[in-house]
Order: sequence, then structure tokens, then C-alpha cells
Amino acid sequence: MKKFILSTILVLFTVLLSFAQTTISITNKTSEDLYGLYTSGTKGDLLPEDLLEVSTSADITYPEGYDCEVVIQITREGEEGEEIAYEFELDICEAETLVIYETYYLLNGEKHRYDE
Repeated sequence: MKKFILSTILVLFTVLLSFAQTTISITNKTSEDLYGLYTSGTKGDLLPEDLLEVSTSADITYPEGYDCEVVIQITREGEEGEEIAYEFELDICEAETLVIYETYYLLNGEKHRYDE
């Protein structure tokens, strides 16, 4: 009976942790300002300011109960005024830092290509 109670408590604790508020630090290491950060399941731009300038960071907080597996799209303006979007899947419950470059990104210090 004790094992059952401990197992139940462990499962409940794990479920509660999955619903905890999540904050990710995002850094722009591209050569252009980023103008939009969009995540599946949200409405509108998540950047706290209107843009994330080159070599600056912003903390993005997702509320409790938010789905961990998301698709993130980050946009910037290209040299000829066209919109360039970086899009990739991300587990926000595991993410702490995200550094955006033109051809790849670092998630918690680990390098990933956008086309992976």
C-alpha cells in the first residue's frame, strides 16, 4: 500500500511540474533585429518589446498549463525587405536558453540546425 501511495504522489508531482510556469531566455545573435516571436497555441507576438535587437536578450514566460511541445517561429526583415522566418519545434518545459543565429540555434548550449 505504501508503494502505491508513493507512486501516486510521484505521478501527481510529475504532472504538476509539467504545468508549472516556464521562462526561456532568448538571445538574438543574427545580423538583424527580430520582429516577431510566435508559438503554436498562442495569439500574437510574445516578445515583451516590439523587437529583439541584435545581441540583446529577452525572457519569455509561458503560463502554467501550457503545452510543452510547441512550434516556434521567429521573424526578421531581410536585406530587400522580405520577411525571413526561423521555425522549429521546441520542448519549452526543458528549454532554459535559446540563442538564435542565421543558420542554426543553440538550445541550452546544444547546437541545432533549423532544418533538423
